[in-house]
Amino acid sequence: MLVQGLTGAKAHSTPKPARLTAPRIVGGVTPGKGGTTHEGWPIFNTVREPWTRPRECTVIFVPPPYAADAIMEAADAAMISSFASPKAIPTLDMVKAWEFLPKPRSV
Repeated sequence: MLVQGLTGAKAHSTPKPARLTAPRIVGGVTPGKGGTTHEGWPIFNTVREPWTRPRECTVIFVPPPYAADAIMEAADAAMISSFASPKAIPTLDMVKAWEFLPKPRSV
């Protein structure tokens, strides 16, 4: 699992307890802070950067104005699943993200 916005205030308290229950956290993504660490986890600049095997999951803890971009970045990196927690994502931003996301194929 990858945590987008790991170094921010919204995610600061969440991943630390998860270290005991979800040791599969690969690290965090904060643009401009790649190459550093945060509480023992490596920080990457992009979602694609840390993956050499199939991409599994990302959790998005970024402020609402940046959430749609984070969702689209996760989709662009072919993440199998994503979970976004921000409330009050601007509606037009979310419409843009919805249009970007791959649509399920009908059977």
